[in-house]
Amino acid sequence: MKYVLKGFLSLTLVLCLSFCASKAQISEAFPQEIENVYFQKWIGGQELTGTGTNFFIELKQPLSAEIQLQKIYFQNQETLCQHLNDTIVAAYFHQKPNRESNKETTLTDKPKYNLLPNEAVIEYAFKNKKAFFKIVAIKEKELIAYPSTRPRN
Repeated sequence: MKYVLKGFLSLTLVLCLSFCASKAQISEAFPQEIENVYFQKWIGGQELTGTGTNFFIELKQPLSAEIQLQKIYFQNQETLCQHLNDTIVAAYFHQKPNRESNKETTLTDKPKYNLLPNEAVIEYAFKNKKAFFKIVAIKEKELIAYPSTRPRN
């Protein structure tokens, strides 16, 4: 009986710790003021171009040196952040029709977060500590449909 109780308590402790460690804590506030967040879907004009979504975060001030934006989780996908300039950060999600995987964009079968289509989570480091921030009510801009090229003669 003593060994069964010890085993049960050990198993409970391991499960509790692993469950708590797997859930990332989402902070209530981002350490810098965000001016605008939007996304814009696009479709390619050629057969193998694919489709995608461009995601943008516009900051009011240049990004502080204490903050490093790392990933964006959006619509069951995740990708790395790209700094376009001091105040604009982008994330590009690309889906190719022939199922080739893009190294930067990962479409996950089991999403890390349960998000609505107009919500995203930013993974960032603040003072060298990993943190997460949820953005809600993200605006969608009009679809970009790239034209196809004329056939070469």
